[in-house]
Amino acid sequence: MRAPFDKMLVVLIAPLVLHSTCLALGAAPQQKNRALSSASKAYILILHGLNLKPSKMKAIAETACPPQSKRICEILSLAGHEEDQESTMASVTAEIWKKQVLESALRLSEKAEQENVPLILIGYSLGGLIGTWVHANWDAQLALNHRPHLFDAQILIAPAIATRWYTGITPFLPLPSAAFLPSKNHPDYRANAGTSLGAYRAMFRLIREVNESAKNKSDINVPTLVALHREDELVSPGGTEKWIQNHAWTNWKIFWVDHSTSKLKPSYNHLMIDETSLGAEPWEKLQFAIQSHLSQVTLFTEGNSAR
Repeated sequence: MRAPFDKMLVVLIAPLVLHSTCLALGAAPQQKNRALSSASKAYILILHGLNLKPSKMKAIAETACPPQSKRICEILSLAGHEEDQESTMASVTAEIWKKQVLESALRLSEKAEQENVPLILIGYSLGGLIGTWVHANWDAQLALNHRPHLFDAQILIAPAIATRWYTGITPFLPLPSAAFLPSKNHPDYRANAGTSLGAYRAMFRLIREVNESAKNKSDINVPTLVALHREDELVSPGGTEKWIQNHAWTNWKIFWVDHSTSKLKPSYNHLMIDETSLGAEPWEKLQFAIQSHLSQVTLFTEGNSAR
């Protein structure tokens, strides 16, 4: 999240910068490949960011699942993110979040399997991170018939996979996990007035685990749109780009989001989930990129590997 501070001040207040920026920090059964058009039915799991109201993902859901389509979007509310759930967030762990997302993904995967339709992930910030962890680890949890991968396609918006160097300070603050850091995010978007240190520690644990579990995971090299802002205050765009290249995930494509024209005060480049947070023109371009990806992506069959 952005503020006109000099470099020294950024270093000094890095923990505050982090908690104000972390807003939240499988193939179809055997058949011929087919394009996913707006008329095609699909199940889409949507995951929000850290300390972001799940309801604020509604604009993303409406973009992915317009009334004229047959797609079904489901927004999952992560533990501690319903409004005024600070007591839950105080005790949240990475395991709790992983269990929630895995259960929802497998439930939707079974529906997709039965109806012979694709399952797609849309994850913002923390949601993109957890979704990537689940996609890289689901086979070790429970293998499903006919599915070489869990999600047939993905859209990751500012995924918290590779973050700015200064964000790593927060987990090491000498405070208990139940301690809360006050959020400077816009009140209309934050789920709670503050974010627990335990939630930050859970997020960084997931980052470490994703870096480990994603190694040699060609099955998550599915068609993926990664939306990034070059001046994101939390996510490192260069680090994310390098992370994708290092894994040779050639089906992951980056979409560079235009400079925010949001009139929100405060306004952050990391927050790009609706017209209000991003501005009319940049939001329209992001919507187009999302809709184009969903319409053009090719689904892989069991006999094909994503390259």
